[in-house]
Amino acid sequence: MFFANASTFGEVEVMRNSVGKEMKIMPYFGVVVGLLTLLLNAGALLAMLLPKVARKQKVFLLIRLICFTYCIFGAGLLITGIFALYRLHGAGLRFLTQQECFLQFLVLDFSLRFLTDVSLFTGLD
Repeated sequence: MFFANASTFGEVEVMRNSVGKEMKIMPYFGVVVGLLTLLLNAGALLAMLLPKVARKQKVFLLIRLICFTYCIFGAGLLITGIFALYRLHGAGLRFLTQQECFLQFLVLDFSLRFLTDVSLFTGLD
């Protein structure tokens, strides 16, 4: 059985550099998707809150709640992407403390759990 040492061939460094270059675009993608999600759902929520007819009907309550939850989700994506961009460019690639990791994913995790609950509640209704 023959085991090749990949580090002698430089394959590990090449793979690490190629994966690193490809993954550097992900925080930008997260910021763009988070901003779009936040703006589109905030617009939908605002459009349902402005007319008196839509405000008085109970049918739109759950739809407004879903739009509000997606606004929080978009804000969570935006915050997570901004934290990642700061670590990538501003602070350098360093390890996260437990508190930084908690704060980075707090809004995103809360919004995902809230979205699951609201979706299940909407399904029951």
